[in-house]
Amino acid sequence: LTTPSILVESFESGELIADWIPNASKADKQAVAQVGIRGFLEMAFTHNYIHSDLHPGNILVAPGPRVVLLDTGMVTILTNQQWKNFVELYAAVIAGEGGHAARIMIERAPRQACTDQAGFTERMSKIIAQFNMAGEISKVHVGATLGSILDTVRAYKVGLEADFSTLVVSIIIVEGLGQSLDPTLNLVDASRPYVVDWLKGHPSYLLELIPAIVRGKC
Repeated sequence: LTTPSILVESFESGELIADWIPNASKADKQAVAQVGIRGFLEMAFTHNYIHSDLHPGNILVAPGPRVVLLDTGMVTILTNQQWKNFVELYAAVIAGEGGHAARIMIERAPRQACTDQAGFTERMSKIIAQFNMAGEISKVHVGATLGSILDTVRAYKVGLEADFSTLVVSIIIVEGLGQSLDPTLNLVDASRPYVVDWLKGHPSYLLELIPAIVRGKC
């Protein structure tokens, strides 16, 4: 029923997640965290339809427990090339391949004025190496790592699509909320099957990274 000019919405009952958390059991919190993370990963890696305003005021918890996302009229839909750039960069990050990540950023930048590509590559490699050596789940934060990459991109004047920044912010919010519900939640490990499926279903020179992605280092 929904078209580019008509948005059909439904009424959904539930409790705001911030109000639900204090009285929820540990098991229910873990269940909601898993449902929420799976839903976000489906949006990002399967459907390319990402909620762009995922703050707690737009998240309800219904009986089940079931997660309800409100205000889905604000979404990010990447072009096929943008989606490819994002997934391949993410794949390079979780595979620990800083060189591949830097190459993707430099070669596919919509515009850039980077005069130190070697320095950019070195810095990217350090960021990704630190991420993959984090070890403890509590220290593994893919959102923060992507945020550091954004800072490096700005510092070295490598161009970036605006929608990429929006997607990174969504990842930071979802990861933080998920770990507040379940401190053992690891977004990176949960995302590995989705990334592998994407790489197998789309032409990509990063297919060679699948063993490293599956094996993981986090």
